[in-house]
Amino acid sequence: MGRAALAALARYIEGGRRQQDKRGEAALFLSRNGRRLDPMTLSLLVRRLALRAKAGDVTCYGLRHAFATHMLRGGAEIRRLQEMLGHSVLESTQVYTRVSPEELKAAHRRHHPRGKIKAGRTP
Repeated sequence: MGRAALAALARYIEGGRRQQDKRGEAALFLSRNGRRLDPMTLSLLVRRLALRAKAGDVTCYGLRHAFATHMLRGGAEIRRLQEMLGHSVLESTQVYTRVSPEELKAAHRRHHPRGKIKAGRTP
C-alpha cells in the first residue's frame, strides 16, 4: 500500500471504524450498524459511489479484474497475483493474462516487417 492509502486507513481505523464497532467485530470494514460488510452490501455501495462519481456501471468484480490486469501489465509475477487474489489454482488467475486486441496490434507493429505503416498510407 502507498503512503496515502495507509494514512487514509489509519484515519478510518481511529475515527469512523471505532465509532461503528460496538460488538468487537474483527472485520476491518463495517456497516453502519457495526457488522461486517456482506458481499451484497459492498456491491451496492460500490455501484452507488461509482454512479455518484459518474464513473458508469462499476462492479466489485470489475474492480478486481482491473486490479489484476494492471498488476500483470505492470510486470507482477502471476504466482504473486494468485496469492493476492486468493486463488487456490493458477488457472483461475490465468484468466487475467488474456491479450487485448490493442496489445496484439501494437506487437504486430513493433515486430512484423509489414507492421509499420508508412506515413500517409492506410492499411
